[in-house]
Parts: sequence; structure tokens; C-alpha cells
Amino acid sequence: MSFWQGALRDPTDPLFEAVAQGIKAGAIGVDLLYADHEGGQEAMSRFAVVRTGEDRWWVSMARHHAVALP
Repeated sequence: MSFWQGALRDPTDPLFEAVAQGIKAGAIGVDLLYADHEGGQEAMSRFAVVRTGEDRWWVSMARHHAVALP
């Protein structure tokens, strides 16, 4: 089991406005690149986050694959 969370705190960052618009529209996608604790075995997972009610969101992992290192 694992846990991940992120935050966009700088409202001048162009990504901040893009994510805010997606949240207002009710759907965003997240591509998360990560590795093990030693920095190896890189992998990427794609998540879909969709509003399903006024204060409810549905999260689904749409794709998961290993990243080939050069």
C-alpha cells in the first residue's frame, strides 16, 4: 500500500490555473512519475479524477507502466 499527495501553492504558476480550471470543470488527469526509495525502478501511473457529486470525487488509475531508463 502507498500514499501520495501533492499541492500547488503558488497562484502565479501556470499549472495552478490549469488545475483550478479542471477542478471547476469536474475532471482532471494526473501523470505521476515515481521510483523506489533508492531512485531505481521508475514507473509512471496515470490517474483520472472526476467529480461525482457536490463534494465527492472518483479516482481511477487508468494506466501503469515501467519507465525504460536510457
